[in-house]
Amino acid sequence: MSLILACFTPVQCISIFAYLQRYHREKCASLKEMKHVLVVLQFLLLPLILYLPFSTSFYLALKGFPQLAFVAASAFLRVGVTSAIEYVATSTRLKVSDFTVITALSIVDLCYETQASTLLSKADFYMTLALPPVLDAVGNVVTLVYVLVYLRGNQAQQVSQLIALAIREFVEVSTSIGVMGVFTSAWYFNKPHFFMIDVTSLKELRQGLLTSLFNFLSELVGLLIFDRVVYKVFRVSLIGLGVAFISTVGRIEFFAICAGCTMYTMFFLVYHAGSDYYFKFEWTKEENKNDPHWCDVKQQSDLSCFYK
Repeated sequence: MSLILACFTPVQCISIFAYLQRYHREKCASLKEMKHVLVVLQFLLLPLILYLPFSTSFYLALKGFPQLAFVAASAFLRVGVTSAIEYVATSTRLKVSDFTVITALSIVDLCYETQASTLLSKADFYMTLALPPVLDAVGNVVTLVYVLVYLRGNQAQQVSQLIALAIREFVEVSTSIGVMGVFTSAWYFNKPHFFMIDVTSLKELRQGLLTSLFNFLSELVGLLIFDRVVYKVFRVSLIGLGVAFISTVGRIEFFAICAGCTMYTMFFLVYHAGSDYYFKFEWTKEENKNDPHWCDVKQQSDLSCFYK
């Protein structure tokens, strides 16, 4: 299903482009830049967007240090994708606007942080829970050093990177608590129809909620600290830059981007999506073809229908 959705990415982009050209021309890229945007989407964003939903099953199958190593590998994949987007931003051959670069980085952050937040309830190792916030803090410090040292004298690029940092902080704060709210709603009201959620115990749910609350508070404190640091160094407010960018995009449009990325990632937890991460395709087996309740029987034994 994810491959099918991915194949339609260019069609979706072209449709959105046509809509913006007609109704919001002042916010729309030129046709030449649109070609570069498609390159960014297809070769940089697409690998990560395909990887995130499929990685859930591997995460569930691991415990302890292997689980920690997998989370670290996912984080470094995100770093690789964002680094590639940064290269595109500074490339003289691929002339992509700062607006496009910031939007692409925001989509990466939204998809990654949403997926990371959904996995909090299944982390069985304290270092696995601590790793994402630590890496986020390190990434923010590296970004500030990059802006100060590497982009010294290039004020336009500095502002662009600071806006991207502000949006990243907004995303981390909102997803840290918001995604677990969606996860909890699914658990209480439609638990049997969600992969991973259907075998999440009440204890694991509470653990996930406490972890997400702690993560939310730490991200909020981090946002306030980095806002002060940026103001001291650059004499601009990080929060103000983020709010200004959202206003430029449009609050409704920005909300639609956030909701779309979140729904995309959560979509792959729904059984109706046809997701079978282990490629066993239980519903095609002879013993299950004539038994509409085979999945219910497994769930009553605390077993996910498509998990081991």
